[in-house]
Amino acid sequence: MSSYMLPAKLDAWRGPGHMQPVEVHISRTVMNAEGTGELELRPARSLQKPPPRRVAASNPVAIEHRRALLLCTHGQLMWLDTQTGEVTTLHTGRGVYYGAFPGEAGTVWVVSRPHNWRPVDTVEALLHIDGTTGELLEEKQIPTRFTHDAVRSGDHVYLADTGNGRIVVLAYPSMDVVKHLQPFTARQHVNTLAVLAGVPGGDDLQDKSTHVWAVLHNLGKSLLVQVDMDTGKWQRELTEVGYKTHGCVFWRNKMVMLNSGEGELILVDPSTPDAPPVVLWRDPDQTFMKGLTVLEDVAYFGISQFGTRAIRDSPDKTSDVAAFDLLERKLLWRRTVETKGLLNVVSAPQVSEGSTFLAVDSWGGSASRGAAKKKEVDRSETAYADAQGPLDSGEPLHKLSASAPPLAPPLIPLAEKQEAYQNRREHKDSTGPFKVEITTVDVSAIQAMLTEEVWDPTWQKLHNAALTGRESNLKHFKPGVATAHLFFSDRFGETLYEFPLWEHFEPTVKPVIDAILGMYGLANPHDHIVRLQFARMLPNAHIKPHFDSGPWVMRTHRVHIPIIVNRQYRFQVHRADGWANIETEEGGVFEINNAIMHQVTNEGPNERVHLLLDWSETARPNAFTKLRAGQECRYAGNAAFECA
Repeated sequence: MSSYMLPAKLDAWRGPGHMQPVEVHISRTVMNAEGTGELELRPARSLQKPPPRRVAASNPVAIEHRRALLLCTHGQLMWLDTQTGEVTTLHTGRGVYYGAFPGEAGTVWVVSRPHNWRPVDTVEALLHIDGTTGELLEEKQIPTRFTHDAVRSGDHVYLADTGNGRIVVLAYPSMDVVKHLQPFTARQHVNTLAVLAGVPGGDDLQDKSTHVWAVLHNLGKSLLVQVDMDTGKWQRELTEVGYKTHGCVFWRNKMVMLNSGEGELILVDPSTPDAPPVVLWRDPDQTFMKGLTVLEDVAYFGISQFGTRAIRDSPDKTSDVAAFDLLERKLLWRRTVETKGLLNVVSAPQVSEGSTFLAVDSWGGSASRGAAKKKEVDRSETAYADAQGPLDSGEPLHKLSASAPPLAPPLIPLAEKQEAYQNRREHKDSTGPFKVEITTVDVSAIQAMLTEEVWDPTWQKLHNAALTGRESNLKHFKPGVATAHLFFSDRFGETLYEFPLWEHFEPTVKPVIDAILGMYGLANPHDHIVRLQFARMLPNAHIKPHFDSGPWVMRTHRVHIPIIVNRQYRFQVHRADGWANIETEEGGVFEINNAIMHQVTNEGPNERVHLLLDWSETARPNAFTKLRAGQECRYAGNAAFECA
């Protein structure tokens, strides 16, 4: 907790009667991925965007929070600066915080209600708080139970009265009750409100402004319904919006939502109500998602581990906040925040009145109802040569080194793997890039070390560790293929193992890996390795059509380093018009999207050997468990290795 004098430049716009410096007490914390220390958030070269033009907002909460998000959690109200990572606790001590909308002269309103876990009272209130100092200016008791949302549209405030299945309308700024309707049951669990003018994509109701979209959690398969606020009747019902869904932000005539039950950021098109939602991004761990806002075509949303109601209220609980580019379909960053309870709402009331349900064109304000001109985004394969690389989809915020050379080779965005996964679910062929050329390296020293004994099972049993538990899978999809592991991981790519054979090959393999990953500006390439293995195809062997699966796939880049090649083998990827050949050459390093269907056939009389590298953009120093020569370990799927 620190004490400081409010700078004069902030006093200048706080309104009459606030021209004198005011001493305030605000706690500030800057965290790294582990939740301690400081985190330098310099964007990687390829992820930098020009700073937006500064435009005065209609309700500026604080100049220092111009590009900050207001987070409502089960323990506090807080600012998160999206540029520096700085966290400022604005208010605490009033139970669970929900909903957030702007007041006048740099203030915010927020719902305060008792904790879910064994509450001591049932009184719920709207708190009027100074957005800079955290001073409680006033509070208004509200006639609701288990409130899950509060949004403002002009001179009305709409409350999601979840416990009573109602929508309660208040007059702004008096907060007097105007009306209440009961279009739901308590079990339907309304958790999000979006006040929109008419039906997106439908002209018949465009002139009506008294229709509210509501997300019904349903404790399972969710619904998105539109309620006529004159009659309380449902006007429309969308059923394909996910499970245990939260959030609804109107963006470019569609709805961005959080499919919390399946850990997905989704896009719903109300003009095609029977179509399944488009999965924009999926957390491989299928974590719980809650809290959503869209600014400058970037979705900011909350990610938390599932937990009991007691855990949700724990002051030790943390949550992640992620940023996803909706146009380029890639995750920009993800960081862990000490929220001191479950994260409920992600908002920007200093920018827009409806930041939780209407996309905002810029940090300077201007909420969009979908009419804004779309950015032109080149999604061709050629464009990926200059594409911005995404961050690891399953880890807290880490960025490729800002010192990456200006001519660093391209990356296949990890978001493309998510898209390939979604295409498989919809029985579609992926159209994104499958192969990207990286560089050419000298592999002659490695060739010299790949003697026949390396592939001999008896020699490997003595000099390497044995990995079992995958035999049936390999026999089915990759008959005639032998493997020599140097590094490997569990299914999630989180628990990492170093095999004894690494010591044997390190003098020749490490310089090659360092040269490849060093091109991306990685200071310690070894810390980015997740899996590294030799794969040998015998003559007439066939790797059957397959795609790699598991969370590790979505979190890593798959790089092929051809060590021994011949002209009588075919590496193919499946496209809409059939199988396409992929050219390879000795030492010609390339990355593939291994989430797309592919196959390999060796029709020649000679072997084919590739060194396969799976690497993460997230550094994991000293993360490997070293295995002993002769040790036997079983690949246990979702768990760590079971080693004897």
